[in-house]
Order: sequence, then structure tokens, then C-alpha cells
Amino acid sequence: MKKKRTTPYKQAIKTIIADILITFFCASGLLFAGVFFYCDLIRLTDKEAAIPIGSLTRKNNVVLRQHLDGLLWTRLTPESPVYNNDAIRTGSLSDAVVTFANGDFLALPENCAARIAMDADNRTRIELSSGSISAKSERTELVVAYEGQTAIISGGGALQAVCDENGALILRVAEGKAILFSDGKTRLVAAGTAVTVNA
Repeated sequence: MKKKRTTPYKQAIKTIIADILITFFCASGLLFAGVFFYCDLIRLTDKEAAIPIGSLTRKNNVVLRQHLDGLLWTRLTPESPVYNNDAIRTGSLSDAVVTFANGDFLALPENCAARIAMDADNRTRIELSSGSISAKSERTELVVAYEGQTAIISGGGALQAVCDENGALILRVAEGKAILFSDGKTRLVAAGTAVTVNA
């Protein structure tokens, strides 16, 4: 039986076709990534034209921000504007302070992540993801949420919210009073009181 021999011409054609396919897939991947990057850059530019709800008044080391509809985390600099529904994240040995346009104040220590927003009633809303925060309300109520639990601190009040390693929320009220909503129940938390609520 004679073996079919591949001629140099046929081998060259196969190599060229394989090279074309590999080039096509690589170019498609680059184009796909470029489109995503461009869309995220356009979102970032549009966001910068929006009205900020506050600014970063202090930062140490690594503080990152992600827009609600964005894909990228960007580094913040001191006095960076903060927009509605931005997520703020601090790294190790880092911290940040955000002062809102309504006078409210938010401190984020190291290894903390939270999304911040301003609702229709001009109330600051903080959705805690990890770590701990300290917040102070100037005049209006301030809302802190974590894993389906919500605390509303009265105007002029101050609190600290901590997510522990077991997924529980520890709420400490330093000034004023807070109303805690959890599992369909409502609880009043007075100044000088700390409560722990399991998720």
C-alpha cells in the first residue's frame, strides 16, 4: 500500500490557513476588548459631566472608585468628586473620608467597600459590602444597608456599622437614635447602644 505524501505546496496552504485563523481569533479578541474599554471610557466621561453628590476630603494610600454602570476600578485622588451610586473601596493600610453636599460625613477605614447614593429625599444611602464605616448625618436622615438589614439614623446622629466575619451586622449608635429594620421587625436603637443582627 502506498502512503499518501503531503506535497510541500499542500503543507504551505495548510500553514497559511492555520495562520489566518489564529490571526482572525486574536484580532477578534482585541476588538472585543477594545469595544468594552471604549464603552467604559465613554461612561466615565459622561459621569464626569454629572453633578457630584460629594467629594473625597481625605485619603491615605489606595482608594478606588467604580461607577454603577462601569467595569473599571479607578484610583481616587484627594478632592476627587463622588457621584451617585459610586462604589468606594479602600485597601490595606488605607482610609478615606467622603463629605457629601448635604453636609453628611462618611469615614471608610482599611479593607472596606461601600456603595453610596443620594435618594430623592436628599438622604445619603450607604450600602455596606465589607469592612466597617462611620457615618454622621448633618440635618437629614442617613440610611445604612447591609444584606437586607437597614438602619436609618436621625438628623444630627452618628453611627458605626461593622460587618463581622460571620456575616452579621454590628451597629453602634454614638449620637441621636436609629431605627433598625431587620426580618420584618423594627427596633429603636438609642445613643450609646450597640446591637448585632445576623444576616
